[in-house]
Amino acid sequence: MKSLAHHHLHWQRRHGGTPISNFWLFELSTLLHMVGYSVVSIFIPILLLQNGYPLRDILWFYVLFNGLDVPLNFFADWLTRRIGARLVVAVGTVACITMLSLLLVAAHSWAILILFAIFAAFYDTLYWVAHLYLFIKAEAHGEVAIEEDRAILTSVGIIGTLLGPMIGGMLLIFGTHASVLSASITFLFFSLLPLFYMHRIADKPTTAFLPPRKFFALHEERRNWLYFFLYCFHDPVEYILWPIFIYLTFGSVTSVAVLAVLAGWSSAVFSYFVGKQSQRHYTVMVLVGSLCIALVWLARIYIHNADFYYPSIIVMTFLALITTVPIEGSIAHRAREREALSAMTYRNTSTMLPRFILFLILALMVNVFQVGFDIAIFGVVLLSVASTVVLRKELTIKG
Repeated sequence: MKSLAHHHLHWQRRHGGTPISNFWLFELSTLLHMVGYSVVSIFIPILLLQNGYPLRDILWFYVLFNGLDVPLNFFADWLTRRIGARLVVAVGTVACITMLSLLLVAAHSWAILILFAIFAAFYDTLYWVAHLYLFIKAEAHGEVAIEEDRAILTSVGIIGTLLGPMIGGMLLIFGTHASVLSASITFLFFSLLPLFYMHRIADKPTTAFLPPRKFFALHEERRNWLYFFLYCFHDPVEYILWPIFIYLTFGSVTSVAVLAVLAGWSSAVFSYFVGKQSQRHYTVMVLVGSLCIALVWLARIYIHNADFYYPSIIVMTFLALITTVPIEGSIAHRAREREALSAMTYRNTSTMLPRFILFLILALMVNVFQVGFDIAIFGVVLLSVASTVVLRKELTIKG
């Protein structure tokens, strides 16, 4: 694995100015942001439930949020090309702070919920499209380097997602809603400061946006987008619906806090080892990971036992990494060869469109959890079918 000095020199070659400070300022901002957002992220639906919002209203909130998110990704792309990724990250962070501030209003109000969805959509698109673009620009050249650098660069995010749920869980158990939200907002505010000390950073693309017909003309882009699209029917079920199910089943915030910590620590342990193998066995890992995810969901449906629910979170985290790391690595590699900001825009769109479809279906259903779990299974089974077709073609070509 390359040393940190290599990454500092790479940042210097790409961005000029005072490279080491720029590198660490970017990392510090990311760390503070990840801690701040993960303090509250997994608890957002729980806080809404405790504020008196019924589950049906919360599902409609996610429908509105994800529905707005899809077109706003292209606005985020447009804005990044005009004012630069660093400023767009800052604007997105301000949108997140505003969004969380609305949760401090305890009253059950559709007006607040709609505003919350609007600011959530602006946050998700502005912050993540621009941040992922900077992330790609910070990585080194070459296929192997992408995976090794990804392990280094994502370590900051992993530390944040480890600390955040523990802080949020402790504050929810021993404090109040306001203390959790205040802690989150404080971290997010301080994450803004390093961004304004970065200077002479090349954060505006010099190439034009690639329209869908041109971007998806190549097989690799169609494959990556399809894989990610199908996987993202499972992702919100695992990280939004499953925590709600755990909370309503056990009636305790502690149960959700344990879930968040288990997922964070599992991700930290497994991510590097999965990353080293991801591009060598891309299609096989996606196939095996998606099939095993479907099996775990089936087991969860038929085994109603807390002794199984919590270990299944560790298993599911490992399987999610097996499935997504090769896809994300391929997206990063392809983005480097083509137009990075367009690739990140399409990548973020591919995560939010299936979420919109999922929550729209759930909002119209009575048996929300069973239908949600079934859709997650359906998505990963389709993913396994798609990866099987691709694998057969690859083996035919090699043969």
